[in-house]
Amino acid sequence: MSVSRDGRRLAVYHVGGEVRVWRTDDWSHISFAPSSGNPGVHYGALGFLGEGDRIVVGWSNGKVAIHDAATGKKLREFAAHNEGITTLAVSPGSDVIATGAGYSDKSVRLWNSESGEAAGELAGHQSWVSGLAFSPDAAILASSSADQTIRLWDTQTRTEIAALRGHEDEVYCLAFSSDGKRLISGAKDGSVRLWQVPPAQRPPALRVLRDRCGYFVVSPDSRRVVTLSADYVVWDLNTGEKLETISALRGYQAGYDFTANGGQLLVGGHNGKVRIWDFTQNALSEFDAGGTEDVVGVRRLGATKFLATVHGTRTARAFSTTRVKIWDFEKRQLKEETGLSGADATTSAVSPQGKTATGHEDGSVTIWGQVRTNFPAHRRAVVGVAFTPDGRILATGGEEGTAKLWDVATHREIVTLKGHLRSVHAVDISPDGRRLATAGGGAESVKLWDIQTHQELITLSGEGSIMTLLAFSPDGNKLIGLNNNGHLHIWRAPSWEEIKTAEAKEQAEVQRP
Repeated sequence: MSVSRDGRRLAVYHVGGEVRVWRTDDWSHISFAPSSGNPGVHYGALGFLGEGDRIVVGWSNGKVAIHDAATGKKLREFAAHNEGITTLAVSPGSDVIATGAGYSDKSVRLWNSESGEAAGELAGHQSWVSGLAFSPDAAILASSSADQTIRLWDTQTRTEIAALRGHEDEVYCLAFSSDGKRLISGAKDGSVRLWQVPPAQRPPALRVLRDRCGYFVVSPDSRRVVTLSADYVVWDLNTGEKLETISALRGYQAGYDFTANGGQLLVGGHNGKVRIWDFTQNALSEFDAGGTEDVVGVRRLGATKFLATVHGTRTARAFSTTRVKIWDFEKRQLKEETGLSGADATTSAVSPQGKTATGHEDGSVTIWGQVRTNFPAHRRAVVGVAFTPDGRILATGGEEGTAKLWDVATHREIVTLKGHLRSVHAVDISPDGRRLATAGGGAESVKLWDIQTHQELITLSGEGSIMTLLAFSPDGNKLIGLNNNGHLHIWRAPSWEEIKTAEAKEQAEVQRP
């Protein structure tokens, strides 16, 4: 349905391919239909040109036609898509027509309204385009899609400004407010959302370390980070300066962590050995964790003196773990041992209380203890797990693009968090237990969530298509991520005060008359 700019005509596209145009002064009307072509399964779309003397129709046969609004006479026609038109919008100056089609076409196409010639194509949606709307000043084109997103495009540069996520179903319709500062969207599930235009800027990374690496760990005082590539390298987390390369640790590459006081780096090794690098003495020693299997990972249990060693073997995609041992590291005393026989895992975490969780290719999660519990968590592989500091809540991330929170005691799902268009690649929980960070990629590298309210707080932008690893610094002031190119990203984690200020500003913009 569309109303002409002068308010004198109302046009409706009827199911079956008929267009009716009413005069609003006496409600007389004309009707017309496409000259040829099967009506198909699409409803088609329409809009007025100029003050309302012409009407442009996107037919269900993929063609766009311009008709005289008074007589219905066809003035010209051109082929726009191979499939039926699902949505159409006319720029305020009537010089550009935007179209979308379904159901395999994912692009927005732009056309010169006078000549019918192609004027551009906008690609970014992952499913068919279901809604289009120009801002009143024609500077922005909004598009919605069955992929549950809305995208904003700069009409001059033909580039994407932002992708808006929040709907949990196909987004069908869009409309700008008269001042162009707000966008209203409606979805298949009946939900309506109000958006600020343009959206708040996403904070970029404070620093990106260009030396490639495959893993990292942050020191307990949040001042250093150790990366692993061919060597274990120590960096100043605040300045990005390379401090030292620990050449004595070359050879077997395994998971590692700092001791609670930050004075030593504990690194997995062959045949049950944990290698210990002392930063003060610049000396390497070993600790025998028992057995003949490799120690593939080492985890410090929060700020305690306890340490977890993970034993097993690594593969390209996963690691086969046979057991986790909890140690009083000061006394070199074994406190607890948990067998993980047969648990090929894609990811793992150990809570400060010593409980182990593993995620698996089949989408399940296993929580290990005196009783082993395995439960389905995601539709696809589990790629991230993290405990809250009190060990009561487990966060998981799945390749299908969702994150979930679980009650560890009951294994009950608390909530599913939807916001990433594609896969969630890693998760971590802030040291205060109040924020969850989930890793995606590119302009939406990291999302922060309130664990109590389950609300999305902010999105941080980065580089690369995938952010593979993610961690808060122990002081909670920084977020560190590693992308698929091996580049370490360092963001300043927004404080609660900053988040509240940003939310209040956005709310004020939305409510402003």
